[in-house]
Amino acid sequence: DGRQFHIIILDNGRIRMKEDPLLKDALNCIRCGACMNVCPTYKIVGGHVFGHIYPGPIGIPWTDKIHGFEEAASFSPLCISCGLCEHACPVDIDIPMMIASIKHRDVEINGQFKINRILGDSDTTARMLSSTSPFSNWFLRRRFIRQMIEKFIGIDRRRPLPRFHRKTFEGWFHNHVSKGEKKVAYFVDTFANYNDPEIGIAAVNILEKNNSRVVLPKQKSSGMPYISYGDLDSAKKVAEFNVNQLTPLIEEGFEVVATEPTAAYCLTHIYPSLLGNRDSELVSTHSHELFGYLMNLHKKGEFCNEFGHKYYGKVGYHQPCHSKPLLSEKPVVEVMKMIGLDVEIIDHGCCGMAGTFGLKKGLEGYDLSMEIGKELFNDFKGDFEFNITESSVCKLHIENGSGKIVNHPAELLSKSYQLETNI
Repeated sequence: DGRQFHIIILDNGRIRMKEDPLLKDALNCIRCGACMNVCPTYKIVGGHVFGHIYPGPIGIPWTDKIHGFEEAASFSPLCISCGLCEHACPVDIDIPMMIASIKHRDVEINGQFKINRILGDSDTTARMLSSTSPFSNWFLRRRFIRQMIEKFIGIDRRRPLPRFHRKTFEGWFHNHVSKGEKKVAYFVDTFANYNDPEIGIAAVNILEKNNSRVVLPKQKSSGMPYISYGDLDSAKKVAEFNVNQLTPLIEEGFEVVATEPTAAYCLTHIYPSLLGNRDSELVSTHSHELFGYLMNLHKKGEFCNEFGHKYYGKVGYHQPCHSKPLLSEKPVVEVMKMIGLDVEIIDHGCCGMAGTFGLKKGLEGYDLSMEIGKELFNDFKGDFEFNITESSVCKLHIENGSGKIVNHPAELLSKSYQLETNI
């Protein structure tokens, strides 16, 4: 009868995606929408802004292969590298690194924005401002100067900037002699070194109270800002340097401890993805956020619970995004309970600051970050004895939005041990 039967298969970019080693895992997406539900920016701006045809975090790699790189790159900056999408994904797709690779291609093709270059190398900026303090602190608080910085650099004038210390944690530790049976290499990162050295001092005091000898290895910052802005070449160099410094110590029996959740997240999750070698995996398995390390000691019956001072009252606690993948439990909550505090967890997902994203001027920066944080700010205005978070940038953001003072939990624990933290 002349009839013919034809089967036409439209792969719609899926073969290209399968052949891309960085993006092929996106084919495992089961379309559950979990990444969209947790994405802080997507929840505010929606799919008409955060998407082309495929919206949300997983929509960026899908758009790249199906509708073209230019379309994906146009909304990839709305990813603020909080990592919540990977944490929520039921099939463990590394969506943040996929998005970072697309940002990286965009930088290679179209160049990097000046503000992103400056914020990406935030450690160099912090070192310079620390070495010139207290003048730099005075200078950065002049209204005219902030207006000029906003106009020519791109940091929003409304965002309060942290103070910088001329006496850094590194300087303090240089004259410090640490003793103990356990071996700990402290990864101090930027904020606890240049902005608030008392956090670093508190951490060392706590570790020594728990029978640990602390060393401070040579290190660069975690490198997370480079990843956020698609500079994966610089991120890899930082990762390689830190891994090369930490590996010999780990082989000598040291465990790596960080007080900044983002630093711990980079050591445990990002560096193996960037480098994919034996040493990065070794560093990953031997790195901890401070309170995770203390909780491990507690489980082994080795945590010092001899507190000279007990607290009373309620504390509001925001768990930073990058601490959530580190442990399924909440070690800060457990330790704060040990020193007498009633902890109320204030969880609205990401606070919105997202490292240095909330420093940037305008809608795609300060305005969006403040909109994301509205509910969190409101809850922190409650009647709490203390407000705490482990993240330095979450601290700055919550203080800016709520008007409340926010402490690192290490400061409370150190005072409970009655240890001196003045630099």
